[in-house]
Amino acid sequence: MTNTLVFISGFLFFLIAYAVKGIVPKPILNISKQESAANFDEGFIQYSSLGNKMMLADLIWIQTLLEADLEHYKKDDLNSWIYHRFNSILNLDPKFYEAYLFGSRYLLIIKDDIEGGKDLLVRSREYYPDDYGLNFSLGYLYAIELGEADKALPHFIKIKNDPRAPMNIESLISKAMASKFGPQEAFDYTLPIYQEMSEENPLKRKLYLNLYALKAEVDLECLNLKKSGCDESDFDGNNYFFDGKLYRAQKKWHKSRIKKREQ
Repeated sequence: MTNTLVFISGFLFFLIAYAVKGIVPKPILNISKQESAANFDEGFIQYSSLGNKMMLADLIWIQTLLEADLEHYKKDDLNSWIYHRFNSILNLDPKFYEAYLFGSRYLLIIKDDIEGGKDLLVRSREYYPDDYGLNFSLGYLYAIELGEADKALPHFIKIKNDPRAPMNIESLISKAMASKFGPQEAFDYTLPIYQEMSEENPLKRKLYLNLYALKAEVDLECLNLKKSGCDESDFDGNNYFFDGKLYRAQKKWHKSRIKKREQ
């Protein structure tokens, strides 16, 4: 009798448990790729490659592309899982061009991992110092993402004559020069480029605005500090005017600098 009651009780508990299982929703487990990704010990990779470093780098590259996620990584500690993968690839094959170019772009654009992308681009200069894509990416990173236009200048200068360079490359160089050397130096660089441009060139208007602002910045600082030898007319040849407190230009203008992208 006792065994029968135990059997019946157990069967009832089983039915209840089965019914509850169907009613109660299961908890959803969301484990990020950052937490679940498997990365490799650098020392182990070097020894286990058995001399086939380039082949192993290719295999890790393919695996990484298959596993790539879209989750942003905001920390500046070079510890995102996909950065470690690219780092492993480059430790095996330091000339792995795609890891530098596409790896850095993936980190910067998709993962929002600025430090990781910057690290790959800076390292790429040792092997591909004149590459267009890498120089443009590094120049853009310094100027737009980090607000360090002075560091962007040499990279923009390297690519300015490349047919793939953006139409506004000379404007970017002019603004970067103003950040690094000052408005007068930027004006001296930009003026002959502007003068040689045809009127049909759509960039000419952009350079005109740069030149007007650069000259106004130099002249108004000179006039308002009451220095000697100041130029009293703007880029158009119109005289600056005194409003009772300060000398001002006839037109509105803003300092000719590259603006950092708002995060």
